Amino acid sequence: MLLLLADRHGYDGDELYFIAAGRHLDWGYADQPPGVPLLALLADTLTPGSLRVLRLPAILATGAGTVLAALLARELGGDRRAQWLTAAAHALALGALGRLLSTAALDVPLWTLLTWLVVRWVRLRREGVTCDRLLLAAGAVVVAAMQIKFQIVVFCLALLVAALLCGPRGLFTRPPLWAGAGLAALSVAPALVWQHRHGWPQLRMGEAIAAEVAQRDGQAGNLALMALGLGPVLGMVLGLCGLWRLLMDREPAGFRFLAVAALLVTGFVVLTGGRAYYIHGVFPVLWAAGAVGFQRRRPAGARAGRCTP
Repeated sequence: MLLLLADRHGYDGDELYFIAAGRHLDWGYADQPPGVPLLALLADTLTPGSLRVLRLPAILATGAGTVLAALLARELGGDRRAQWLTAAAHALALGALGRLLSTAALDVPLWTLLTWLVVRWVRLRREGVTCDRLLLAAGAVVVAAMQIKFQIVVFCLALLVAALLCGPRGLFTRPPLWAGAGLAALSVAPALVWQHRHGWPQLRMGEAIAAEVAQRDGQAGNLALMALGLGPVLGMVLGLCGLWRLLMDREPAGFRFLAVAALLVTGFVVLTGGRAYYIHGVFPVLWAAGAVGFQRRRPAGARAGRCTP
């Protein structure tokens, strides 16, 4: 549907900005890394004026994010119904991201992919299977995400702090984790050098956004927008249920750190005055856990799907 309707309306202001920025490609910009301007440049060079091609990366990323959300439910022990519920919650709440080429449309699916890799590593390790290449893949995902938005750093730090508090602490003993972290740090070095040479405009942009959010919504209003971002009734119910189940460490067991990380990210965004959609990347795992929770409430005769290594 997104692909069919991609050229039904004209350019968004941000899309024009990305195209213009791409024509003056650099290692960084005042409010973002070079990833999205580079994609806009490629689209504008290959098919000038084609809105469908310009928006194709956002469309593909949104579709992939929906599938990844369902796979998250599968990793948490969800059967097909739980997977479909999770995918539906994702499509209803975040499907609109694919309408336009934007940083959020690419960033949120990358958060979901990173979450899926970490969850799969934890699940396999719990079953006695060592699969550290998943941690290397997670590092590669962070590398890609760092070229779209710097907010992935907040999510990574939240995951590490949550794992330190709740487990799995064995994560910190795995060399591939630190190899991936080193690769991510190396990949962002050119953007950091650019920021330093230009007086760290990203920080000034953050201050401007915080002032805008405070004036327009206030802290309470911003919190309400974050909650509403879970989506219509389905997403709201699944998200809150999933957060509760993960915090209580019920089935699926051993994933409390995901809820703690989601709360840490939310707290950081609230305290720094970030926009409400900055936390959208933590929603898919909450939907997945909520869907699995409803699955567990069915009669004992209902058969739950199980993942195998």
